[in-house]
Amino acid sequence: QGDVLVIVDRAQREWRNDRYFIVEEADQIQIKWSEMPSDEPLLGEVILIMRPKKILDENYTKDYFGRRPGYDGWQTDE
Repeated sequence: QGDVLVIVDRAQREWRNDRYFIVEEADQIQIKWSEMPSDEPLLGEVILIMRPKKILDENYTKDYFGRRPGYDGWQTDE
């Protein structure tokens, strides 16, 4: 599973059927979509959900690009 970053516009609390919203259910915050308006109070509109980037293994990049003096595997040559 892992961590994710969720950005929410807390000022946007007007329901729209093409958006996801944050609601409170059973003392927990949930992300919810509904085709029809809900009776639940909307806490905000979800703007972005992003998970951490998966970075290649540093040793792999060194092997792939070659082991040159002063080259750390993440630099690029111009």
